[in-house]
Amino acid sequence: MVKKLILNIDYKPEYTIIGISSHLKDYRLSFNINKKLNFKLKKLSDLVIIKGKNKKTQKYSLYHYEQPDTQNIFYLISNNNPNGKLIPSQKQTDYFLLIKDIIDDQRKNMIVKTLKAIRNVLMVYEINPNTIKNIDSILTEVELQGLDIMKKEKYSKKQT
Repeated sequence: MVKKLILNIDYKPEYTIIGISSHLKDYRLSFNINKKLNFKLKKLSDLVIIKGKNKKTQKYSLYHYEQPDTQNIFYLISNNNPNGKLIPSQKQTDYFLLIKDIIDDQRKNMIVKTLKAIRNVLMVYEINPNTIKNIDSILTEVELQGLDIMKKEKYSKKQT
């Protein structure tokens, strides 16, 4: 009799989610984050999410930056849309700063402190991803869109 060995790999990328409450428009907030944290957040195509039983598509602004020295990837995502919130349980949150991959507490605290110092930013706080319903599907959509953008950038570099 042949024995079967089954290997289950439970791979989940490590994410840190920082909630930002601010009256600033997305482009103003990203400009200030770039200036204060020395980032280069770049506007991507809007994040498209299909919600509800009637399959309504909702668009949320999305910005991307990959930090060369740490290889961390940062996404700034709006939580607001005229038809509803991206994450309804986070009513007080206007934007999410997603940090992909592990980031040490000292660096994370420095980012939070710097974000709090931005004018017209009312509140900044870390959000536990396990408390957000359907966070996996949102993170998957963000990653797929990010991969699509990277493919397009590599293709355009090859063409020049």
